[in-house]
Amino acid sequence: KFITDAYNATSDNIQAVLNNKPIELHLIKETANFNVQQSLLDEGGNRLRYHMKYYSFFMNRLDEYGGTYGAFCKIEGTSNVMITRLVNFPLLTYYKFAFGILIPDGLADLYTKELIGNRIIFDVKDPNNFYAPIDDSKKDEWYNKNIFSYESSIPIQNPEMSYHILQQDLNRFFPFNASIERRKVRCFVLKKISKGNKIISHGGKFNFTIDKNYLKVQNCPVSSFVSLLANMNKNISIPIIDGTNYTKNIDITVIRKFSNTQDFSKNLKKYGLELVEEVREINMLVISDKK
Repeated sequence: KFITDAYNATSDNIQAVLNNKPIELHLIKETANFNVQQSLLDEGGNRLRYHMKYYSFFMNRLDEYGGTYGAFCKIEGTSNVMITRLVNFPLLTYYKFAFGILIPDGLADLYTKELIGNRIIFDVKDPNNFYAPIDDSKKDEWYNKNIFSYESSIPIQNPEMSYHILQQDLNRFFPFNASIERRKVRCFVLKKISKGNKIISHGGKFNFTIDKNYLKVQNCPVSSFVSLLANMNKNISIPIIDGTNYTKNIDITVIRKFSNTQDFSKNLKKYGLELVEEVREINMLVISDKK
């Protein structure tokens, strides 16, 4: 009736079977050709795949995906399991995805939480692992070595867990250590230069508008405004940070780009603000070689 474990051979279970009473016991599905020397993922032509529950893994570049890239993160049905999948991204992008959540004022993408490049310090002997070569003849070799795909399945308690798991996996599987450290770096610092309240919000729903030339925010914390400003100017080499110590929400319209710093400064002075270049100690993502 049952091929089961020895602890189930009780007098009560035996009597139940003799009396044709329904019982439920664990069945041992012994397979004669089970190969314990083979990866559990490959054993028996993937026949154990349905047992897989929680996992994370990296793969090399996937040409089977047409050489393109994609990413998504979702909660699987009612199972409270979050699936995160990143396909064909450079190694540096993984660090930007994983650690951006720890530096909320330095995001290049507010939705994915991707970190701006100017908030990263490389303390490595060979930074070529993180930047593709300019020479086209060397790109194939670099892509094959430094582009990866990743997937994780984790029991979800908080969606942010997926970022923390990726942080751990990067530090576990690659020859680098990454962590958030306080470092002194050159910054553009937003400062308040007048005692008036030219930027104080007139209320209304929090909103921001970005068009070709301008960034307009309404009833917005200064920290969020600075994040948006940094996001719009993510190609500059140094971070933009908030140094106003202003706690109230603001209304402000500024030039979207400040490649022309003189015009941008004039724009800010109307609101009693200025952007000054200073050395400040701020949170930075530091990537270093493992000792």
